[in-house]
Amino acid sequence: MKKMIIAMTLMMTLLLAAGCSGEQSQMDYIGAETAKEVAVTTAGFAASSVSFTTAELAEKDGTNYYQIVFTVDGETYEFCIDALTGVVIDSNVPADSISITAKTDETTDEESTAVETVAETTEESQTAAESSTGTDASAEASTGTTTDNSTTGTTGTTDTTGTTSTDITSDEALTIALNYAGVTADQVTVTKNKLDTEHGQQVYDIEFYLTNATYHTEYDFEISVSTGEVLSYSYDCDHHSTSTSTVTLTADEAKEMALAQVPGATTSNITEFETDYDDGRTVYEGKIVYNGVEYEFEIDGYSGAFLSWESEKR
Repeated sequence: MKKMIIAMTLMMTLLLAAGCSGEQSQMDYIGAETAKEVAVTTAGFAASSVSFTTAELAEKDGTNYYQIVFTVDGETYEFCIDALTGVVIDSNVPADSISITAKTDETTDEESTAVETVAETTEESQTAAESSTGTDASAEASTGTTTDNSTTGTTGTTDTTGTTSTDITSDEALTIALNYAGVTADQVTVTKNKLDTEHGQQVYDIEFYLTNATYHTEYDFEISVSTGEVLSYSYDCDHHSTSTSTVTLTADEAKEMALAQVPGATTSNITEFETDYDDGRTVYEGKIVYNGVEYEFEIDGYSGAFLSWESEKR
């Protein structure tokens, strides 16, 4: 892939040097510096911690993009950034790095680990509490005294927030959300983390956005208080642009891309689909219902990038 992109970049450079010009003015492009910032932010690093090796404008199949390559601790990261919208249309990162594709309702390894840790802690606390309760009961039987569980702090009592001692805390819920989104606490600004009730069960309603990103990206989560499970997840990227461009992605290709994010789903599971126009650009919007989960998506018809993705258990 790198050789192909470099060859294409060289070809474009020669064409420009010969006096050829494309239909799209580079004045409408986001610029190499902005593309570098998008790439570094997506990878989860600070600009001061990376070493750039490539930041060039390239073109493939009618799509103009910036090829951004940098290294961190000997690892190479490569991103292709849409020259008009600033969205990531391709990447090549180390295997243990983050995934930049839209997430499905499947939990990530990090989220699963966080949930399992909470569950193990809860189980250990419950076992210890039951053991303690049994001991107290024996002591009471021999002395003839009784104990009020509401004042002893045994498992199952309710605190002032309305949660029980077996529930996860708001901080634990935030950690699960951050892991699921593939970001760290120092990269985001949390705007909401409160206890709420949804469909008859208690949840943590959590919202945050990337603090220093060029394009405003918001995340919204609902996480079960009792299990730590992600019940709903969505993100939205502010992709407004006044530029117009030729559609390079067909409706059928957009459907295939969306279905690829939901393993097992077929076209019969697409319950809604339409072509919309946002600031002069074609956007495909649709809904997939599969295996008890509802997914909603927006795909840019120019770059093929996911502009938004939502999943919620029905």
